Amino acid sequence: MTGKCRTTVERNKNFLELIKKTKMKTETYKTLFELEEYFLAGFYENKFESYQRRFGKAIKLYAENAGSCEYENTVLYPAGSSNLWNLIPDSSAGFSYSYTMVFRKDQFLKKMDTLSDERQQYLMQIVDRDLAKISQTCITQQYCCGGNGYTHSMINYGRILKDGLVEYESRIRSKLEETEDEEKRDFYSSLLIALESVLILHKKHLEKLRSIANPDSKLQKLILAMENVPLKPAKSFYEAMVATNFMWYIDDADSIGRFDQFLYPYFKKDMDDGVISREEVAEILKELWHSFDCRGGWHMILGGSNNDSSSAYQDLTLLCLETIQKCRRPNTGLRVRPDMPDEIWQAVLDSMASGCGHPSLYNEDVYASGVRSILKVDKKDEHNFAYGGCTEIMVQGMSNVGSIDAGFNLLEIMENFLPNLTEYNNFDAFFKDFLCKVKETVDMSIAQSNLNQQYMSIYRPQPIRSLFIDDCIDRGLDYNAGGARYNGSVINVVAFANAINSLFTIKQVLEENIPITPVKLLQMLENDYSGFNNEHQIIKGLDKYGCNIVEVNEIAQKLTGFVFDKILSHKCYRGNGFCVPSTIMFVTYANEGADIGATPDGRKAYSPVSDSYGPMQGTDKDGPTSTILSTAGTPQYKGLGTLVLNLRIDKKMFKDKESRNKVISILKSYFAKGGLMIQVTVADSAILKDAIKNPEKYNDLIIRIGGYSEYFTRLSPILQHEVMNRTEIDC
Repeated sequence: MTGKCRTTVERNKNFLELIKKTKMKTETYKTLFELEEYFLAGFYENKFESYQRRFGKAIKLYAENAGSCEYENTVLYPAGSSNLWNLIPDSSAGFSYSYTMVFRKDQFLKKMDTLSDERQQYLMQIVDRDLAKISQTCITQQYCCGGNGYTHSMINYGRILKDGLVEYESRIRSKLEETEDEEKRDFYSSLLIALESVLILHKKHLEKLRSIANPDSKLQKLILAMENVPLKPAKSFYEAMVATNFMWYIDDADSIGRFDQFLYPYFKKDMDDGVISREEVAEILKELWHSFDCRGGWHMILGGSNNDSSSAYQDLTLLCLETIQKCRRPNTGLRVRPDMPDEIWQAVLDSMASGCGHPSLYNEDVYASGVRSILKVDKKDEHNFAYGGCTEIMVQGMSNVGSIDAGFNLLEIMENFLPNLTEYNNFDAFFKDFLCKVKETVDMSIAQSNLNQQYMSIYRPQPIRSLFIDDCIDRGLDYNAGGARYNGSVINVVAFANAINSLFTIKQVLEENIPITPVKLLQMLENDYSGFNNEHQIIKGLDKYGCNIVEVNEIAQKLTGFVFDKILSHKCYRGNGFCVPSTIMFVTYANEGADIGATPDGRKAYSPVSDSYGPMQGTDKDGPTSTILSTAGTPQYKGLGTLVLNLRIDKKMFKDKESRNKVISILKSYFAKGGLMIQVTVADSAILKDAIKNPEKYNDLIIRIGGYSEYFTRLSPILQHEVMNRTEIDC
């Protein structure tokens, strides 16, 4: 056979294979459509297109076939537990702000079982395998401490309120006309499809409201607002709230950023013009907070500084603090400047005393300095830093910061390295080699995180966030491919307190300051201290991190400084952005100890690790001043990810002016010493004990856990007891 004939045969073979695949593609689409899996049907409408267009079409077909949320006489719509991306009953796939697509495999397999046609079942098996590949993570369990390629963020609400979605469409079409680059044209085309999906959902919800018979004045006002926003610029505070609320549901109820700042111009104008009252604003805010609670929404940050570095506290900030009392969500934070008005401080204490755990407090000066010098944020944006999820640093409406991308457990490194203890007679040598193992772990965790970011850039583009986070449209680049103005990774570090205390114990052993040899220490750990009660008591009685002991503080400073520097020395894959450390444990600190045996700090096998960057629960016996000096004495300014410090304060400290001033003094002192962030639980020990015994009486009891607030009765028994173990401050 000649070369020419062979080539012809190969071409015909390839053509026939293409026809076969195209037929399979059509059958796959039809089968998924028949199963009412519209998101997946859109994704498989044309498997030969880019993932950009496929996800755009998935969102559009879903929107075309979705219903609308129920209206329940609210001033905002949607409201409560409504989910714009779960409006088709029994659907096994839909949009996700973090992973682009949520895939409920069990639900999908149930639908597969209803198919009688073997050919259709075979095609669905291929879909199942495809989605397993798309949904996978490249990060192994060892490096998933607190995160697994997760990405919180917040869209650019301020720009949406100012421009409206019609202007977004105009910008995209203009970019599409300007470029001849095929990849960018494909990107812009996919954004138009995604934007059309948002407009379809908006139209359906507006039609739902219009269909309600005999609308009262509240509903008529809502209809009028939704006829304008978010399609066009907001003209009033109420319209701005209606638009913000709708777009928050479009963004799948993630974080909302500098809420009081982007809404303040509308609030001030309407208040000055007498268009709206504080009571009416409070009603609207409370409804949004209720929706945050029902929907599981995330972070909101208040206060701080304006772009010209002036104070950004204003009446809307105060109103947010007043209305957030007794609410579980949003996870509210306040950026604290040294000149923060006393009126704001008093509102902070009132909110904390209500038992909600809000707001957590952030050191404005230290964060602002780090945002400039470490994150390298442009001067025009440096005051717009906000927090996603629990409390991860990012810039409002301009960021893709993996939060939390990956993490590692210092005690796991310790446990693996400890068998070498008998080879050392010098603590400095042991510490040096231990730090080498820490470096290896840092390098590997970030390598896996970067591989995962690369994977997401290929297989999981993000049409919604590419639409509404700057500068994806201007760059012609997807959100997950580095299109956002600022890209980064938050890397979580677990069990600092336990590692510091363990190293201090090892130092005492190697320097023969206690009657325990290296061999005996290893025996004690292997037996979970059983049979070594006296020795265990000696270790438990040693000085601990959080008590402001010079020798312990030195270890803390060296360990934290080393870990922070190693993380900061890396770049993330996406946009060659930053990597920053954090210690954010939310509810994971019990599980993080579940696979770790006994450790040299006196901790028993499989028990919880420290719940934050602060001391191990119950070991800070010398009062808040010592805790502040110990923790703030470490180089916290490098831990921008964030480093959470938990405090539990007796409720009686909020009852009179003198006690309240002491609380403010404690909080200010922490920030003056360089502390980054602090969060407070206010609940009497007696109440917590009774809540454990009689949970039915305390369904509304809220405590601060890790990086957010949670209902106490929802916590596992082990976490409830760990909250009890936190030392209660009584000045």
